[in-house]
Amino acid sequence: MDAEEVLWTGEAVPTLAGVRDLRRAFNAFVAHLPLGREMGEDLGVALAEIGINVAEHADGATRLRTELKRHDTEWTLVVADDGRPLLREASSFRDRTGRRPDPLQESGRGLYIVASRFPQHLYVPRTWRSSGQGEVNRFMVRCVQPTATAVPRILVVDDDPVQRMTIEAYLKGSYSVCACATAAEAELEAKLQRPDVIISDIHMPDDDGLSFRDRLSREPELGLVPFLFLTSDRSPGASAAANDAGIDDLLYKPLDKKRLLQVLERLLKRQSQMRALRQTEIVANTTRFPSQTLPEQVGNYTLAARRISAGASININVAGGDLIWHRHTPDGFQLLMCDAMGHGLGAWPLAMANLGFVKGAALGMGHEVGPGSFIAKLSDLLCEEGLLEGATLTALGCWLGADGAVVVSNAGQPYPLLVTRDGVEEVPVEGGLIGLVPGQTYEAKTVVLKPGDRIVLVTDGFVESPDPDLAAAAVEALKNDLIDLAARSPSVMADGLLRAHLMRNGGRTADDSMVCVIGYD
Repeated sequence: MDAEEVLWTGEAVPTLAGVRDLRRAFNAFVAHLPLGREMGEDLGVALAEIGINVAEHADGATRLRTELKRHDTEWTLVVADDGRPLLREASSFRDRTGRRPDPLQESGRGLYIVASRFPQHLYVPRTWRSSGQGEVNRFMVRCVQPTATAVPRILVVDDDPVQRMTIEAYLKGSYSVCACATAAEAELEAKLQRPDVIISDIHMPDDDGLSFRDRLSREPELGLVPFLFLTSDRSPGASAAANDAGIDDLLYKPLDKKRLLQVLERLLKRQSQMRALRQTEIVANTTRFPSQTLPEQVGNYTLAARRISAGASININVAGGDLIWHRHTPDGFQLLMCDAMGHGLGAWPLAMANLGFVKGAALGMGHEVGPGSFIAKLSDLLCEEGLLEGATLTALGCWLGADGAVVVSNAGQPYPLLVTRDGVEEVPVEGGLIGLVPGQTYEAKTVVLKPGDRIVLVTDGFVESPDPDLAAAAVEALKNDLIDLAARSPSVMADGLLRAHLMRNGGRTADDSMVCVIGYD
């Protein structure tokens, strides 16, 4: 295993101008690295968003320092500052257990964007009890080289450098190994990378392995990680203490390579079986998303909605972050197509919470409220008093009125598409993310459908890409699909769009994708 190498460092005054200069220098450097365009751009975005939050909210900061490190196929970006910490604990922005601090209420969306692009990320305040670097706060994001083959990640913690080197040598080639000298360092690595197995010495100077295991067992995403203890103590008391800690196995030093590899293989196989079982249980207990989420007919309108969850085939259409709320009104029909942060089964609980939030908010708003005002009210409610903290929504509102008059408003989703006999055109209607900042306004645009016209709503899973050229190409592909399907019914059109989308993505998509087709006849 290659040693970690610092490839680039940069430092600036924590101001918006300083951040821009730092990002410009960073982008110039990574352009020549074997990172791939998308990953390099994502790292540049991460540097900018973190730097902006430091500049605006880390009171007293005088330095903003950035490092890009490489360890084998992993790349780590570290952004450090000496200001007031943004968070009190070492935590990631996927952790939803605590309140989001006030300094991030308005600008924190940028950090959640970073979190969505880099599942391996961690903020470590300088006041953290075991940071070991008390002079700076650190925000770390990590990614794996696009061409790297996925291998199990093993976290090793042992204060003996010879022992660490021995284990790394034993596992080299079959596993990705991160070796730490202290439990404090290993705790941060565990939070950052979510390892597949943890190997820990029991007796260490700074902290014993039993306490380390106890702390990790309280973390929702780390409590079930297989834990393998190492010790030179062959006394019955040591073995009993390890068993009481709920470990998966205990190996004695000096280590036998064959025994270590056998135990790891067994632990990983059992972990894989447990994950598969949990996934099966989630699917079995999850309400499936029916093909028809809307009434098929509302007056002269015909409606059809289809959705596919991230990573699922078209025949396994279960929970995800996309959803539709709707209600009948005395003068028409209202629907809101929403996309909660996240995707796949992991986004389902937040999606359901958001659906309940939308339903509750709608009870307090009369049916005469237009889609723009409706979305603006949702946004303000989401900002108030930390409601559904850390959550943001994107949405498309579509109010169906008499004589084909359709009013649309948008909050961060792709433009609606109007399909007529003359072709396909986008309906440019703008609006920011729901819950980003208070007091947002949303325009409402009226489109009058003629008999045979269709208006098509899609979530960003259909067209989203960090590369603007690819995103534009996805929109054009969607338009071409609509031209081919223009004469078909809304249900056939929705099915056709979803299947074409899947075919372009190899049968499975990276994000939840929903389409709603509204026809007027």
